[in-house]
Amino acid sequence: MELTTEMLRSNGRLTQETITARQEYAGMVIAEGLREGRNYSVYGLMGGGKTGTLGVVCRLIPDLVMFKLAGAQRGNEQENSIWQRNGAPITGDVRPVKSIADVYQQICSGLVRPGTPISLNEAQFMADSPADLMRMYELAAKNRNGVFADCLVSWFDGQPNENTEAIVHRSDAAFFMAGWDSFTGEPADFTIRLVGIKNGSVIEQHSEDTYYRGMTAVQRMRLANAVDVSVFGSGLRMIDPDGHQIGECTGMPSHHADPRYAIGASRYRTATLENYHRIYEAAEISLPADSIVPASKLFPLANRVDWNSVTID
Repeated sequence: MELTTEMLRSNGRLTQETITARQEYAGMVIAEGLREGRNYSVYGLMGGGKTGTLGVVCRLIPDLVMFKLAGAQRGNEQENSIWQRNGAPITGDVRPVKSIADVYQQICSGLVRPGTPISLNEAQFMADSPADLMRMYELAAKNRNGVFADCLVSWFDGQPNENTEAIVHRSDAAFFMAGWDSFTGEPADFTIRLVGIKNGSVIEQHSEDTYYRGMTAVQRMRLANAVDVSVFGSGLRMIDPDGHQIGECTGMPSHHADPRYAIGASRYRTATLENYHRIYEAAEISLPADSIVPASKLFPLANRVDWNSVTID
């Protein structure tokens, strides 16, 4: 099916209202339970309101200890703040750490007082294995520190999904925060990474940022032309992506399974399974069906909150 501008609905306002309502609801539930030593997680794709939920929890729990990876540079993020998509920095007791081992040591040493709730920002990247994460969770439980983690899924094969799965299984309740499809405004399961294009050429540094290395230059340009700015509106416009000084450029999708060059949240969009395939079919590129698993289906969870059963005023 050909991608056309008619597929792009103007659902931005309704989408943002849903995201805001969900993160407010999740934040209130999480804040109440953290004080009682319970564990929570929000997980999903970029743009679903995971970090925004942290902002709500921080507002409700002023003494929340917020751990983040040292050196994180998302948006206007500083070492003493955490970036969220609405541009407002999350501030408070923000502590940069090199890994989950530093969180463990801070609990051991008393730098985190017994009973004080803690949060882990981008938790899937904090540990080399689920075992490292669970070691910290065991200590936090003994210290009565409720743990709130926000995690990405469907990033690329391996570590992050394994770590995210361990975290959400450890949670008393887990909230799946969907991305939102740029075409339809529906909940989305797939991340589309964008590669910058200027004057009809792909940025050389991103020449292999694809699902498979064999994609030719002709295929790449066909893909770019199939989903250019006329389809996504201004949603594919970027300025100096990843710091490359090329000015304003048009983005093109590339498969999310390649972890390289994965810097800068502005370079990501999300799509439903149907539209994810349509994007590649438009460029006559076949994706292996058995390797495409929707983020919401990665690991079934009994403790996952069913949004259909939640009434939000």
